[in-house]
Amino acid sequence: MYELSSLLLMATFSTICRSALNIIDRKQFFLNKEDIWKKSLWNNIVPMLLIFPFLFMSDNFKKLSEITFSYEVLFFSCTIQIVAYFFSYALKNYRVSEVAIISKYADITVPICLYFIGSYLRFECFLLALYFLFFWISIGCLFKNINLNIFSLISFCLVISLTIQAISGYFMYVENDKNPSINEIAIFSIATLLWRLLFSLIVNFYVSENLFKIVLNKSQNIDLLTLLRAVLTIATQFSLLFVMASPNFLIAWPILNSTCLISPIFAYLFLNERIRKSEIFLIFISFFITTFSMIIFSSKEYGCVK
Repeated sequence: MYELSSLLLMATFSTICRSALNIIDRKQFFLNKEDIWKKSLWNNIVPMLLIFPFLFMSDNFKKLSEITFSYEVLFFSCTIQIVAYFFSYALKNYRVSEVAIISKYADITVPICLYFIGSYLRFECFLLALYFLFFWISIGCLFKNINLNIFSLISFCLVISLTIQAISGYFMYVENDKNPSINEIAIFSIATLLWRLLFSLIVNFYVSENLFKIVLNKSQNIDLLTLLRAVLTIATQFSLLFVMASPNFLIAWPILNSTCLISPIFAYLFLNERIRKSEIFLIFISFFITTFSMIIFSSKEYGCVK
């Protein structure tokens, strides 16, 4: 089912969509000064409005209900939405290139956490990941003109949420040796978007004075940028799950990992957001470190997989 060409193509598509989402979020929350909680709610409502008619074109309601009410989907969906909130706050306060660099910490913290919870990593790989983590933190401390402090509240929460999301996705697909069909991936994507909407509704209920006023005020919340973001959200959700569900998903990891390269380029082209030379250096260093780490961690030759 998962041909190599389809896997690589979907990984490329997912990376481009994810990078485009970062640019839209930067524009919405930094340039347009939109409220993160309210806009995030509409960024979940509109995708569901677009998907809803397609539910009647199939006989998958039973399967959808089974997947939707599984604890795995619930937890995974909530972690995705939490990551979305922290990404929004990070893109509101930091430039796209800075957020791209900060998010790379999670690519190192994930294998470290997998080791502690008894996953496949051997002790040698744990030490290697630990070394890369301290190395990356040290590099971040050298560049005072860039917001790379992992211990700042926004950065720390972003890295932790990304780590939890990756671990939950790993145990949902890889550890359980699941190999879902295209139809199941589509249903899973819809279920994930549904839980994200419900989660954001609950959050807005607590942080907003008048939730119904926010929902009914469509004229201020639905525009072309929001519609474009909704389409990209659906595309990103499906393509990422497609790649994660593949038994050979590690082959596509360098492509998924290249989001840190593409996002700053998009920011420069569409937002006229300049990239410092030091940031270019750090972006390439982070890309090679995390890609090299994944190759080592997934290689039996180097004794990192039992």
